[in-house]
Amino acid sequence: MRLREIKSMLNEYGNNIKVKSETIANSSDKMVLGLQKSINNIEGLSVLGFLDPDIKRLKTLGEQIYYMRSTDDKIRVDSKVYNKIKQHVQIINEKITGFQQLIDHAIPENRENVINIKLPDYQEIDKLGAFYKDLDLALRTGLTIKELEGTYKLQNFDSGSLWTEIVLNNVGSILFFGKLLKLTIEINKQSTENKIAKKKLDELIADSDVANQPLSESLKQQLDSEIDKKIDEKISSLQLENQELSPESKTSIRKSIKTLSDLLDEGTKFYPSSEEVDDVKQAFPELPKQLTEPQKLLKEHSPEDDD
Repeated sequence: MRLREIKSMLNEYGNNIKVKSETIANSSDKMVLGLQKSINNIEGLSVLGFLDPDIKRLKTLGEQIYYMRSTDDKIRVDSKVYNKIKQHVQIINEKITGFQQLIDHAIPENRENVINIKLPDYQEIDKLGAFYKDLDLALRTGLTIKELEGTYKLQNFDSGSLWTEIVLNNVGSILFFGKLLKLTIEINKQSTENKIAKKKLDELIADSDVANQPLSESLKQQLDSEIDKKIDEKISSLQLENQELSPESKTSIRKSIKTLSDLLDEGTKFYPSSEEVDDVKQAFPELPKQLTEPQKLLKEHSPEDDD
């Protein structure tokens, strides 16, 4: 799990771990408020492991306390038990604060106009070099066109995970990248369908005589031509402040889309920063699952599966 995800969990759950008490007339007992909600949020953080001893301590107070469920989230306990609850919750909050501060020192503050990139699950070191070369090519050909003049630089490698953060020069660049990514996914889907169609065509030809080979190549060229036409139409639909893209920029964007498509096919995922404004978040697409397994789609149409 990446450090930013851990920090987000600590913030989300940690802010809801707190208990209060009310005095009870003519009694030393206390009415504890918010314990149920606090324990639910402590359980939410249990996947991180660092609160295991604290959860055990809370459970020693009794099942009727730890597993208490009530509509108003109130429970009556004696003053000694309340003091233990208060102490345990305080220790938990101190731990959470300590980890938050540790993470803040370990990673840079997540600025605006940041792309969070999840790398494929590479096992070979040489693939990392090829990945960053392709990533640089996709960003350079897609963002540095004259109509946009976007720039980008590395912000962070997330420790202990295959995540990289790239910061862009302004909101216009990141909005355009989101559009470019959406366009790539649309084209990627059509290209996959094209590959499937050509694979089926090969199967038909394999079951007939060789005289049909020229017809097969002609149909394949027609399919490729249709895809190229659709790509050109989609690229032409991209505009920057009502500026039409120059032929040079369209050629550059085509190269960016091709490279992004290859990265997506390998399992790369792109996300905006969680701190971004809604317009930026909405500009980025949800990545379809099939983009992480393009070969599986083709294999489903393989003649080997029909044997």
